[in-house]
Amino acid sequence: MPAPPRRTVQLEVTILSAKGLVSSKGEGQAVSSSASVTFLDHPPVESPLVGDTAEPEFNLSTTASFHADDTSCLLLLTTPLSVSIFEGTEKSLLGTAVLSLEPLMHSAGMPEQWVPLTKDGVAAGEVLVVVMAAMSLMSEEDWEESVLFTLSLESLCNLPTRWTDAADHPFAYKAVCTVFGEEFTFAGGKLVRPTPPAEGGPGEAAEPESAAEATAACISWADAKVVRFFGPEATNALRKQLQAGEPPLSVSLSRAVNNAETHFDSNGGKYKATCAPLLGGLLVVDTTSCFDRTPVVPPTPPFEMAPPPDPPAKGKTGPEVFPVEEEEEHPYTTCGTYLKFAVSTSQPLDPKPLPPPPPLPKVGELIPKRVLPQFAPKTAAEEFDTQVANIVESMVGEWSALFPDVDASSATDEASKDDRRRALLYALNTSGKYWMFKEKLKRSVVRLVKDTMSRPTNEPLDSRASDLFYNDLYVQLTQRLHKALNGVFFPSTEAAPAPSLPDQPEGAATAAVLGALADEMEMVFSYDAAATYHKERIASCKHLAVAWYDYALFLMRVNDAPMAEECSREAIALSPATPDYLLAHGAILASRGNLEEAEVFLKSALDATPNAVDAWLVVALLYHLMERGRDKRTALKAAKALCDEDLTGAYLALARKLLPINCAVLIELALQHEEQLSGGVTGALLLTRGEMQLHSASAAVAASTLEAGLDVARKNASGYALLGKARLQLGEVEAARAAFEKALERSPQPYPLATLLLLGRLCLDAGESARAKELFLYACRQRPSCTSWLGAGQACHALGELEQAEEGLSEANVLNNRHPLVWGQLALLCLEKGRLEEAEQALHEAYKLGLVAAPLLQQLGGALIKTGQWQRAEGALLRSLGTAESPLARKLLGDALVEQQRHEEALAAYMAASAQGMDCKSQAALCKSRLNR
Repeated sequence: MPAPPRRTVQLEVTILSAKGLVSSKGEGQAVSSSASVTFLDHPPVESPLVGDTAEPEFNLSTTASFHADDTSCLLLLTTPLSVSIFEGTEKSLLGTAVLSLEPLMHSAGMPEQWVPLTKDGVAAGEVLVVVMAAMSLMSEEDWEESVLFTLSLESLCNLPTRWTDAADHPFAYKAVCTVFGEEFTFAGGKLVRPTPPAEGGPGEAAEPESAAEATAACISWADAKVVRFFGPEATNALRKQLQAGEPPLSVSLSRAVNNAETHFDSNGGKYKATCAPLLGGLLVVDTTSCFDRTPVVPPTPPFEMAPPPDPPAKGKTGPEVFPVEEEEEHPYTTCGTYLKFAVSTSQPLDPKPLPPPPPLPKVGELIPKRVLPQFAPKTAAEEFDTQVANIVESMVGEWSALFPDVDASSATDEASKDDRRRALLYALNTSGKYWMFKEKLKRSVVRLVKDTMSRPTNEPLDSRASDLFYNDLYVQLTQRLHKALNGVFFPSTEAAPAPSLPDQPEGAATAAVLGALADEMEMVFSYDAAATYHKERIASCKHLAVAWYDYALFLMRVNDAPMAEECSREAIALSPATPDYLLAHGAILASRGNLEEAEVFLKSALDATPNAVDAWLVVALLYHLMERGRDKRTALKAAKALCDEDLTGAYLALARKLLPINCAVLIELALQHEEQLSGGVTGALLLTRGEMQLHSASAAVAASTLEAGLDVARKNASGYALLGKARLQLGEVEAARAAFEKALERSPQPYPLATLLLLGRLCLDAGESARAKELFLYACRQRPSCTSWLGAGQACHALGELEQAEEGLSEANVLNNRHPLVWGQLALLCLEKGRLEEAEQALHEAYKLGLVAAPLLQQLGGALIKTGQWQRAEGALLRSLGTAESPLARKLLGDALVEQQRHEEALAAYMAASAQGMDCKSQAALCKSRLNR
């Protein structure tokens, strides 16, 4: 039952060198030698003769393309690699080494190893061998489900009693064994009487059958052995046959005389028999070998009779004819004749279950659930305050029902107020509301007294102490009541948790606004600003689990795993049953090497989504890292059941799901498994690996991987977008711009937002304002953001379209009124329009928010000089120079200082500008002349 080929792997065997050779000159002496290697059933390959040396280097290689079907695997497992070393041109043998190739079944190649050489059983040196392979011949799962099956035909036992002596039994027996459709013939079975074991010696005498077999005659075959390799398919079929009680093989027996010229067997047909062993012993748990004794089944009479021999020639005697045996019952049946088999497998068909792992702790044991303030148990004082507030609300409702026409805000006389008070008290007493209020307060008052008026002993109070107690009780309850009433009528105002929050568009939630701003800043590589927005989002909504989760993922993408772990813990504390939070925390722990704790959270995520393939696969990857092969196979089996046994593409999908978490160890492992399933790397696989490297490795490595992926997937728009980001991080502006342009060419609308923003910024920096305006306006139409409107405003300003520039910058300011560039650009625009007061306000905001853009500060300095604001111009230019040195900024600083009559400082600025290539000779000369007056 051969299985179809599983893999085709190119194998390369190399004989590198030898040492310690024992030649005709003696051990360790220099000698001319050559090597020969025999690999499987290929003809031997020999190396050229290596000159006199004690440690020859042969570098002899041979390659073979190996198709890993069951037949080929059997050959590899039963045929070791053979290496021979010869001396001189006469090729006298120095030694032979053999190396088992079994590791190739489950490992990608065999590392360099010294293999001992022997000659006539004596050590004769060592030879260095290496076997290279791109991958293992079988997957780990398939290898674990495969067996090497060995069947030995031991003997035919419990023979008819008249068969006692081999000399009187001139017959040879033939057995034809059929295993899964393959026939194996064993001839030459002879009657033998075994030598009984020595008294007290080892053997099988513990069993009654073995004791009888040790002394009785039997039919025995020499080397009657069947060895077969069963892959997963054949092993599973064998297991099912044994479990169903079906024989996996059959044996037919026949006999013939040893010499047809001297004997003729008239009973040959009678002694044909069959046998179908069940081999049930292999199903015993954790058993790899067993003996099987199966009765033979004789043929049904009448027996097939052989034609009598021809009459002998004249003068010659013919063969002796054995008479036909006449018995009512067949001798095999009478004696209980049976065939004895020895069967073994390389590993159990029913392996012993591993002891179950210790129960995993629950998520709640590792991360206690955070109790939200509104659900937290209230203190006695809080409960009392709440009850008072409820009673006040009820009394207000009662008062409004009694006096619906009274305007509470208008001034009324004291007598009317007193009348209404009396009417209210009367209504409360007669309706029973007053009694209800007392009952409501009773529990909270009792609890409050127990908490605040505790006594050190339980001794009864005397009258004086009792009076003091009631007095203190009245005072404390009255004070508590006044405090509660003040809290109702004069509530305190809470300070904002994050006073620097941006203005929110109407109808937008704080968390959503800050989350969008954080994503926007990360998109354009402003990681510090993104981190600030994430922190403010948490400060404003500290009980929002998704805010902690998003911040954790961001921290992983900027490679701050310790802080990410703390944030994901808080997300789980707030929402313990969310699968995405559990997956993220488990992945973060795995990336930090805490595999045991990661198992708790990944298994919990799996329990929450048992029908998700990626949940099973990520657990399988974790078990791979933990080297728990059996648990890994169990998880893979469940994953395959969910996707019709085909996991192709599933690992790639998992890797893409893990990209936002940036768990490089799990992503890379998933990609390696996908590569094995796909038979090699694909464009999508390389692009996914490149995106991972963009966050976890150097940008140069990521760019190289992405380019390799784009060589395969040339039309992948997202791949070019990623390549553009990598080139931009490397400072290769032109290459980044070319990649972004290709991404837009290949991308359907809507275009990738990050590509539009980054390419627009590159075009703006390159002076291509029209192209930049087009790109930023595309981004504004798709998803308006502060960055897109800012870019559009800057592009319009550069094109001289001041009205449109102001509209764009105003929109940017609405979406984020804390962006220093927006305020700085607005200040520049107002200066150019002559709106000096607005410019001053905008510039103040820009400075307050930390404007550090040197080109914009330089432009502001020039504009302030033109409007005569020389001190402010000096401040802007000094800020610009503090960020980046510029000869133009130095010259403008000199101009501002000249206008302030600070000629010495101006001269120094002009000299610095001249040293950087700026022509300032006339200005410097003017300063010198004024200084020399």
